[in-house]
Amino acid sequence: MSLSNVNNKMSKSDASMKSCIYLVDDPDVIRLKVRKATTDSLGSISYDPLNRPELANLLRIYAAMEGIPLTKVETVFEGDNMFAFKEKLSNKLIDKLCPIGERALQLCSEKEDLLLEIVDNGAKEANEAANNTLRQMKKAVGILRSSM
Repeated sequence: MSLSNVNNKMSKSDASMKSCIYLVDDPDVIRLKVRKATTDSLGSISYDPLNRPELANLLRIYAAMEGIPLTKVETVFEGDNMFAFKEKLSNKLIDKLCPIGERALQLCSEKEDLLLEIVDNGAKEANEAANNTLRQMKKAVGILRSSM
């Protein structure tokens, strides 16, 4: 769910850039987004989706990144305050996501020409297939003579 409004899904179309974490976000941006993520002021860390939906959202993110069940995620943060929890979450996101984003950016910069060529070739093949289908349809309904 969104980091800024737990009632919405994370979305790149959200007006707030702080609502989601992009794979290509750098560590400082990820850390800032997590720090600013909506939570409550209770201080302790507990998974309670009904009474603490914002914190539950962040705990679900951590559990997913760590690959642990939600029933165990609370114990990871036992005794932590919100700041310590958000730091640990930020570090986990940075460890897991930044290598993916760095590799994606590297591939894009190194392979830009290749990617453009692949896109162009795909568009040509799609046009040829569409034209062939259109030709067959015109032929079937009698708009196009078979000699053409």
